[in-house]
Amino acid sequence: MLDLSELSKKYNIPESFESSYEPYVMPLVHKRTLVIADMHVPYHNFVGVLTMLEFAQKLKCDSVIINGDFMDFHQLSHFLRDPRRRNFAQEIESGNQMLDVIQKAFPSAKIFYKLGNHDERYEKYLMSKAPELIGAPSFTFANNFNLYVRGVECIDDQRIIYTGKLAVLHGHEINMRGVLVNPARTLYTRTKCSAICSHLHTPSKHNARRIDNHVVSCWSTGHLGEEHPPYARNNEWALGFAFVEYDKTEFEVSNYSIIDHKVYRA
Repeated sequence: MLDLSELSKKYNIPESFESSYEPYVMPLVHKRTLVIADMHVPYHNFVGVLTMLEFAQKLKCDSVIINGDFMDFHQLSHFLRDPRRRNFAQEIESGNQMLDVIQKAFPSAKIFYKLGNHDERYEKYLMSKAPELIGAPSFTFANNFNLYVRGVECIDDQRIIYTGKLAVLHGHEINMRGVLVNPARTLYTRTKCSAICSHLHTPSKHNARRIDNHVVSCWSTGHLGEEHPPYARNNEWALGFAFVEYDKTEFEVSNYSIIDHKVYRA
């Protein structure tokens, strides 16, 4: 084994400011996990959220992964912003109200909040407009939503969640552009492992058998946000969510679509 201390003295290389990047490993105590994403509060799909809540409560989940883009943060976007849309303060208020709803619907479930690209707009805005505030406790993303007080685990820095052998990504952590068949197949080509992602608002599944005969499965989930937003009036999206059940080291993913106020297996 290399003696790094001695080697450092020998070569006298400068100090490294490389940041660490580690995945988030969920405690194995959680066996029944609801995965919801792309709600884009306050531009959530009202009926879709209600349908999900009513159905998901029957699943008796012990954990909920909010898999990115829970918030929209339209007014913090670097894209063209519509001043007629809700302002930042109103978005925060709506976000806190929606978190109240989720915690009330699943009172015994541990909630994991993974930041998506829309959620990250908040810190990017501070970096651009008010860098002096970065790091101040009063201006952190988690404190805006009282996540620590709520007992919600905040997972930032594009960290991948591992629930046993299943990797959970929002989708923006890897380049998901250029989807040729479906999002799940693209996810497989980027990860080469069993994984589930959101981000592209479309439920799909892809299976692949490796040369060692190990089968890898990937899924993408539907969204719970505005179905025809101004930036994508016509699209092929679908409302939906997923449920992951564990048995020791194995897992089963149930991917659901919401069509005409009803829940179907995707």
